[in-house]
Amino acid sequence: MLSYETCGNRTTESERRSGISYHKDKQKQIEIAGFSDERTISGIVIRVVYHNDNTGWAVFRIRNSRGTVDTIVGSVGRLNEGEEVEARGEWVDDPRYGSQFKALSIAVKAPSSINGLKRYLSSGAIRGIGTERAARIVGHFGPETEHILTNDPERLTEIRGIGIKTASSIAVSWRKERVERTLMIHLFSLGLGRGFARRIIRRYGSDAPERIRSNPYLLAEEVDGIGFRTADTLASEIGIARDSPFRIKAGIIYAMRKSLDEGHTFLPRDEIETRVRTMLDIDYDSVHDAVDDLIQESKLKTQKNAIFLPDLLHAEVVIADRIKRHAGHRGSLSPQPAETSLLTGLDTEQKAAVFAAFEKGLVVVTGGPGTGKTTLIRHVCRIASIRRLTILLCAPTGRAARRLQETTGRTAKTIHRLLEFDPETMTFGRNESLPLECDILVVDETSMVDLPLMANLVAALPDTCSVLLVGDVDQLPPVGPGAVLRELIFSGAVPVVRLVHVYRQALNSLIVVNAHRVNRGLKPVEESAGAHSDFFWIKRTHPEELLQTLLIMVSERIPTSLGVNPLRDIQVLVPMHRGILGTRNLNQQLQNILNPTNRGLKSGDREFRIGDRVMQTKNDYQRMVFNGEQGWITDCDTSRGSLTIAFQDQEIDYPSDEIDKITLSYASTVHKAQGSEFPVIVFVMHTQHYIMLRRNLLYTGITRGKKMVILLGNDRAVNIAVKNDQIDERYCSLGSRLVSR
Repeated sequence: MLSYETCGNRTTESERRSGISYHKDKQKQIEIAGFSDERTISGIVIRVVYHNDNTGWAVFRIRNSRGTVDTIVGSVGRLNEGEEVEARGEWVDDPRYGSQFKALSIAVKAPSSINGLKRYLSSGAIRGIGTERAARIVGHFGPETEHILTNDPERLTEIRGIGIKTASSIAVSWRKERVERTLMIHLFSLGLGRGFARRIIRRYGSDAPERIRSNPYLLAEEVDGIGFRTADTLASEIGIARDSPFRIKAGIIYAMRKSLDEGHTFLPRDEIETRVRTMLDIDYDSVHDAVDDLIQESKLKTQKNAIFLPDLLHAEVVIADRIKRHAGHRGSLSPQPAETSLLTGLDTEQKAAVFAAFEKGLVVVTGGPGTGKTTLIRHVCRIASIRRLTILLCAPTGRAARRLQETTGRTAKTIHRLLEFDPETMTFGRNESLPLECDILVVDETSMVDLPLMANLVAALPDTCSVLLVGDVDQLPPVGPGAVLRELIFSGAVPVVRLVHVYRQALNSLIVVNAHRVNRGLKPVEESAGAHSDFFWIKRTHPEELLQTLLIMVSERIPTSLGVNPLRDIQVLVPMHRGILGTRNLNQQLQNILNPTNRGLKSGDREFRIGDRVMQTKNDYQRMVFNGEQGWITDCDTSRGSLTIAFQDQEIDYPSDEIDKITLSYASTVHKAQGSEFPVIVFVMHTQHYIMLRRNLLYTGITRGKKMVILLGNDRAVNIAVKNDQIDERYCSLGSRLVSR
């Protein structure tokens, strides 16, 4: 008999969404759930009305021994028609659904009756057996069916239409079903939801229970999607002490990794220890000793008073060494007179940058919109072609690479593709042992390149290659750790060309004009002599009024006046996720007005519909889809709980336990939109976003628009952002390494 205990059905909504059920004292559960008189009922499942794959919450009907039908609600693992269940709980009268049995625990066992076996095998639980074949198998073997499937599956060939190959396939599916069910039952009993349980089984197989018992914190390191908080809850359930060394060390690693989201490449020792003491509520000595242990185990590295994760320290060292090596050697000869004539029309700064690209081993070019960065790259490509030099172009994101390719007419790749990333081994094919084959490497949108990616890129540079790094240092720093472009520029260790002249044709665009005004600490304007009206500022004070204006503009006014597709061409940008004017609420509101009727799929408290614009929120190296990339839902399979999403160059299936990697993206934060350009930007800015209102955020948001930018918000919020030139300080020692000997 396969059985397990579940928690009471009054799990909180947040617990259901996270897939974690907290097991308290059984009597307390009964009191909370309102069970005054615990009873037991049993029967054969005849219909599963509803089942949440992530939490196990189910509504199903059984036929009891008297032949009547009962409805049971409660938490249970995978459930198939024909299985036998025994549930403990209490009968209640639901005002909407009538009499139901609310289960405190549910025990499931494989079907034993002839009818139960037939119904179970017909349910599709076993691959290769449908309704007709199930009837023939049970009709032939009768009560011995389960024994035959388990111990003597070769006898299935006695059934018409089943050969050796099919019998073997059915046997494998039967065994897998039983093993997986046993594991799922155990993991459910530990309070894990179905999504987490599937990932754990995929990672550990039959060893999962033992791995969890020995050290549940390993899950946070080794299982995708399971973080420290989930592992910590699980550890508490199985009795791991709060001051356990396992817990403290895992908490330190978690805090260090969390700091990467803030852009840090290291933390001062006193800061990491303070963070962990506060987070775990434990004493100083325990944390201090655990940091020492992790350093001894080489899971942390230390230099002076700085604590690094090993790969981040290695990345800083690699970048500093390779950049200094390249900055120290000369590149190809300066352009010849015949080539110099091609530079007619470039200003002094641009010509200096072109010369530097050929004369220097490495040069950084930075400048705002309209200063000619793309024109500069085109000229470098043209001269390299005349000289028959091999030039490679790359950018950190797919969108940026495609834009670079369109503007230069030459092949451009993402950095991952250029370095021949292998998702199976999680390694780059191009590295120090097998460097890139080029004379010149051009990297566009370098402001977006984080420390680990830059380390892999510079490690693959041939010694004689010249490097041109192009980017806008005034934009937001990368989402990942470090601020490579900023550190390179302000270290003074590499040649830097600053493009400051804005060209006349660019000045005809108010998008460009206002981007530079904001960067100088001035408010945007709506009128400028000779400027094209591609920028509007619509002022609204009250959040509810602003929201309604946004919905009308995106769904009606902008599509009508510009002839654009609101689902494809309009991107709403906001500073943050929370609040009535945050991405979470705006995405739901925009979905309901732009895509209200298409077939969809529920996932927790979210719904995804065919046609929705969505965004990847985590790097998926197996599929080569990265954080911030956008796609559109082309299909959904409600029976499997899966979605199909079309990205720029591929269509990908997302099973139910991986849907947490995507989110709606009708509205996006400015950080997630880095490196992307959209035909129309609607930038929502209000004092509700106070903690995020900064000059570089407003500047970055404005520069995402190609044809039109509409700033929608109150005057005070824009004033705050323009005046606040504070830049988030990141702990990063790359700059000091670049100037050290």
